[in-house]
Order: sequence, then structure tokens, then C-alpha cells
Amino acid sequence: MTRIIRIVGLALALLLVFLAALLFTASWLKRQNDRLRVETIKARSEQLVRILELAQAGPPPWTEAFTLRVGQALDARIRLITAPPATGTVPPGPSQSWIFTRPLPGDDGTTAAFLQVSIAAPPSVRMLAFAHNVGAVLLALALLLLLTLVLLVIVDRRWLRADDPAPLGSTGASAGDFGVLHQLAERSARQSAELVQEREDRQRAEADAHLKQILLSRALQEKVDMGRDLHDGLIQSLYATGLTIQAGRKALEADPTTARQQIDTALQTLNAAIREVRTYIAGLGPEQLRQRSFGDSVRAIVDSLSAVREIACDIRIDEDAAHQLSSEQITDLLQIVREGVSNSLRHGHAREIAVRLHRNASELCLLVHDNGHGFDPQLAVRGHGLDNIQARANRLGARLSWHNESGRGTRLVLTFNAPVSPARP
Repeated sequence: MTRIIRIVGLALALLLVFLAALLFTASWLKRQNDRLRVETIKARSEQLVRILELAQAGPPPWTEAFTLRVGQALDARIRLITAPPATGTVPPGPSQSWIFTRPLPGDDGTTAAFLQVSIAAPPSVRMLAFAHNVGAVLLALALLLLLTLVLLVIVDRRWLRADDPAPLGSTGASAGDFGVLHQLAERSARQSAELVQEREDRQRAEADAHLKQILLSRALQEKVDMGRDLHDGLIQSLYATGLTIQAGRKALEADPTTARQQIDTALQTLNAAIREVRTYIAGLGPEQLRQRSFGDSVRAIVDSLSAVREIACDIRIDEDAAHQLSSEQITDLLQIVREGVSNSLRHGHAREIAVRLHRNASELCLLVHDNGHGFDPQLAVRGHGLDNIQARANRLGARLSWHNESGRGTRLVLTFNAPVSPARP
């Protein structure tokens, strides 16, 4: 073997080693990108559900401005399509964007359209594409060197002057060849170090992006919970205040004493609503949870909502069972009672209302029953109240059911597992 054949063989060996390292790095990057893509699409899908819930999005079709705002909030490009994209239409290899679709229900509950979301892929995807291209080039170069080495072995030694004595300067030529190989080795080491640094930077960027996603999702959930609490608490109190003021205005000329009493009642209800808003601003829970028992809180809710109506109330609360609930569970149950009683008075025009909380074996049961007109949950216009009741029931892990009987009103029944030990002192 001549020096040229040895140099070509050594270069081929080094190239093959570098190619193997590059292929291993590309394979590792592909696995990491696939995992990142799955986690990112899952997180963006959950964020999309919260954004649509917060924006109170109705059934499609949507306006272009609304679709643009949703895309800006999600930091992605979205568009409505009538049919899901066919499988197998995405070209193989790294893509510059990640796409997923989500069905959108219509008024009748069936899928009316699909929301296609396109997310910009991170820089690591471009790095993976570059690694694929470099690997293809190096593979072609390795094949070329292998072919050259085979030709050099086959070619007669006389053509390469292998039998000629080595010139006097052969030692210098060998030193120069080894210098080139040394430079190639240093360059390979630098490239490996750059790949390691790029991998560490990408991992740090992925961790920062994941943390920001968690914080954003938590902030969106807090906004949704605050809006639900304000609707179920503050708006119902203000509605009762408005009814009291209307009754006082009607009685102002006929019975001034009664009118003044009703106005005083409205002022008390309004001041209580202001105090409740202040507790939310200060980050506190409803003050009734600290000052009243569960039964007293239910009676206060019924009294405030029925201040100007003559209704019969039958409230039976198992305080021992209520004592086992946490503050968050009590808040959800009180808001469900408030919404149920308000619906009975406003929409059902009920004259008799019963509220029960009792324990049955290992379950707690909440009942709100009236003798109003009743309604059909499947046909009723869905507002914030019914959706909030369902959301609070889901958070409690409870089973929610509605029962309507002609001429006998509506029964709201909520059943969930009772805590094993008391949740509050």
C-alpha cells in the first residue's frame, strides 16, 4: 500500500466515524423533537380549550376578526376547515410547523367544522434538517472515497511509481500529511463541542418555554374561575338588589314605610356585594365561610335573593356532613345553591324552594327543589349559569342531574364522594 492509499483509507475511517456520530446525533434529535412536538401540541390544545371557554366562543362559523384574535392569543395560525385533513398528506422529514386539528360542535351537538392550528416549530427542527443534509453529503463523500480507495488498490503499482525510491524530502511530505490529519481531527472535535453546546442551549430553551406555558395556563384558569365566581355571586346579589329597588319604587307613594325598608334592604345587600368584591380583590375567599355555618350561608343566600317575594323556604342542612368539606368545596356548593335558587325565582317563578344537604353512606348529596314552571336542560338557552354549575360539579368530581315534572318544578341533584376525615377544624 502506498502513502496515498494509507491517507485515503485513514480519511475514510475518520469520515465514517464522524458520519456515525452525526447519524446518532440526528437520531437523538429526532426523538427529542418528536417528544417535544407531542407535548407542545397537547399543551396548546389544552390552552385552546381554555381560550375558547374564556372568549365564550359560539358555534362556527366565526368572523375573521375573532379567528385572528384567537390565533394571536394562542400564538399560532388557525383557520376553520369543513373536513379533517386526510392522513398521509404531511411530507416526511422535519417540518417548519406543527399542525393539529380540533372538532368544533355546532348548535345541534354534531361536529360543524374543524379548527386547524399551525404552530411554528422550534429552531431544533431546522438543526435536525441541517443534520440530515450534512449526513447525506458525508455519506456521498464516504462512498466516493471508498470507490477511490478500491481503484487505488486495483491500479497497478507501476502507475503510482510505488517501486521508485523515496525522494530526500519524503519525511517533510509525511509530516505535512499528518499535519492535515491533525487539522481534520481538531475540526471534528470543535464541531462535536458545538453540537453539545447547541443541545444544552436547546434543552434550556425548552425548559423555559415549558415553564412559561405552565404559568400561562395557570393564569388563564384563574381568570376563568374568577369570572365564574363573580357571575355566580356578585351578579346574583346585584340582581336581587335591583328587584328590591324596583319593589321599593313601586311602594314609594302607597306605603312609604315599606318603601324605606326595602331601600334599606337594598343598601345592605349592595354593601355586602361591595365587601365580597373587596375580598376577591384582596385574594380572600367569601367572608361568609369564616363567619357563618353552611346552613346560615344558605339561608342568607335565599333571603337576599327573595327579599321582595313571599316564598316558603325549607332548608335542611347536615352540619356534620358540611363540616367535612374544604373551603373550596363549600364555595362551589354555595355558588351552585345561589345559581339554582336564582333560576327558580327568575325563570321558574317558584313560590316554594327546598334546599337539602345530607350524607348517604359514603356520599354527600345536595338538593335544590322548587315548585316553579321547570325547564328542559337540553332545550334551554345555555347561559353562563348552567355552564358554571356544570363546571363546578366537574371540579367537585360530582354527578349532576336535573329532574323536571309537569306542574312540580325542577330538582337539581348533586352527588359526590364524601371526604374520609373532616377537612376543616
